[in-house]
Amino acid sequence: MPLFKKDQPNEGPPAAPARVRGEGPDAASARSGASLIGKNVKISGEITGDEDLLIEGKVEGKINVSQTLTIGAGGQVTAEVHGDTVIVLGRINGNVSAAQRVILKPSAMVTGNITCAAFIVNEGASFDGNIIMKNLDKKTAPPAAAPLFQAKEKEIEKDKEKAKNNAKNL
Repeated sequence: MPLFKKDQPNEGPPAAPARVRGEGPDAASARSGASLIGKNVKISGEITGDEDLLIEGKVEGKINVSQTLTIGAGGQVTAEVHGDTVIVLGRINGNVSAAQRVILKPSAMVTGNITCAAFIVNEGASFDGNIIMKNLDKKTAPPAAAPLFQAKEKEIEKDKEKAKNNAKNL
């Protein structure tokens, strides 16, 4: 019996990979081309990388990736976490920072402070901590409003100084 059958027509494209229960499209797309820490893997220490990372297992320590970091529905992270974009479907216990955005999906549970430029929380997500909204991306120029704000601060300081001088003259 031949291993390959030349006579039979192509049966169509291969089926799309099955999605793990609880994963949304963001986690599924992160899986293709991303490094994966599987659900039966536990890592203690520091993880650094320049590509997307999907965590379905347990990680303790520090995580720093320059691309998208996805904590899958089965992921449990006790670490300081940094990524360009951080998508959470599982659990994080520790501070999170993202150059672009942090996205908490409905199954997410985060305990710790979050620092990012954009914060998206889906209904059902759990978050216990503080949020600091600021641009961490060093490549992006500050917003155009910053010089206007600084000029207004200088104007207010001048007004305060004038008021002091007027009070002294009375």
